[in-house]
Amino acid sequence: MGRRSWKRAVAAIGVAWIAGVVAGPLAAAQVEAPARAEVTVEIDDEDDLIPADREKALIAQTRGVDLPAEVTHVEYLVFADNDDNINDTVEDHLREASPELIGDDVYADGVLILAYGDDPRSNGAYAGEDVADRLALREGKHLDETLEAMRPAMKDGRIADGFVDGLRYAADDAAIESDRIAGEEEDRRSNLIGIGIGGGIVAVVGTGLGLYAVAQRRKKAEQAREDHAYVVKHYGDAGTRLSEIDVRAHNLASPLADDELRRQWAEVRDGFLEVHDVTQRIGTPKDDGEFRAAADDLAGARESIERIRVAEDNIDLMWDMEHGDAAARRGQLRLLRDDLVRAQSDVEDEELRRRLSALEDRVRAMEADPGAAGFMDSYADVLYDYRLVLDLVREREFDGMKVGGDRTAPELWDPHWRVGSGYAGWMPFAVMSTWHQSDVSAAQSSTTSSSYSSGFSGAGGGGSF
Repeated sequence: MGRRSWKRAVAAIGVAWIAGVVAGPLAAAQVEAPARAEVTVEIDDEDDLIPADREKALIAQTRGVDLPAEVTHVEYLVFADNDDNINDTVEDHLREASPELIGDDVYADGVLILAYGDDPRSNGAYAGEDVADRLALREGKHLDETLEAMRPAMKDGRIADGFVDGLRYAADDAAIESDRIAGEEEDRRSNLIGIGIGGGIVAVVGTGLGLYAVAQRRKKAEQAREDHAYVVKHYGDAGTRLSEIDVRAHNLASPLADDELRRQWAEVRDGFLEVHDVTQRIGTPKDDGEFRAAADDLAGARESIERIRVAEDNIDLMWDMEHGDAAARRGQLRLLRDDLVRAQSDVEDEELRRRLSALEDRVRAMEADPGAAGFMDSYADVLYDYRLVLDLVREREFDGMKVGGDRTAPELWDPHWRVGSGYAGWMPFAVMSTWHQSDVSAAQSSTTSSSYSSGFSGAGGGGSF
């Protein structure tokens, strides 16, 4: 029986903005999260390719993705039959079934659309102009990688899981920035090759390289000025709190405050102490040349300050958990439970899913009594047991994927750090899954098309796989 089901949900859009820092040795930054935005979610699956119970889970998982404020509606489209160019199928279907989501030339503002076509197998990602600009989905590297993120699960017949993977990747600010840099580098290489082929004259190539060098020198000076301004603004304030942070870090007493965590804090602290020598050495640069000369020092100083500010927040969070803060404990448990739910959704091995479900039950019991005696010991035990299961997930489902080297748990200075990251080797399933998807994508090649036979110019595109 055909259906077109849709649900409305409130998405937890929590973008933390750093507020102004109040002067004084004991002052703390006040951070206010913007109001939650209401995001509607619709699943258009006329041929029932997604089971009804999985649709409910898809709605819930969509609600849990941290979407930017520009996104006000998420649309999932599923087609049993589609054109060779899925873009045409999406356009035609929306004009007939959901005209409010599409205009004469572009998609409606606030709209983010993910599509799957079963025959021929294809997928696509599309967006209103404001969303496309915010998520870099108009065309290019991030659009390509968003489509790739969807494909492993979809190849296995897990369409809804593919949608969730694509949505998470599309909205991941770190992925957006990484793809932007990679795309610019690819464009630069292509442009330089194009200059050589098109001109056929060494002088033309030299001119192109010269212009590029000038632009890079200007960009380096501008970045150095930004880094210098950041150091001037935040160095003194962080310095006044260093002793307080150090004392608090050394007084963490739960099992999670292991040697590795203390090593990470020492690295952050010592790196920050070196900023003084840097500022004394470079003084105050006066022109572009001096800023370029000091660029590496300024970049390193800024990174050290950014690290200690993030580490301070993370140490405070762990301190609060150790000292019975119910809100802090519930917050970390909720993140852990969400990760377990995602793991159960993605993992196919029945034994592993049962073990993951049992861990989820333990987390829910802890959420019900965050003030229980021995809470931190119980929390550490859950992370240890979760790590054992995730080791099996890597072996059985992620092709024996190796960790270590650049692939480590988020560290104390990482904004994605959670209380317990790295403890006994634990890291969130979501982190491991991202690495696995990257491995799969690297082994695949695909072509993304942003064209429509009608001449429509909506942002986004799709391709077959």
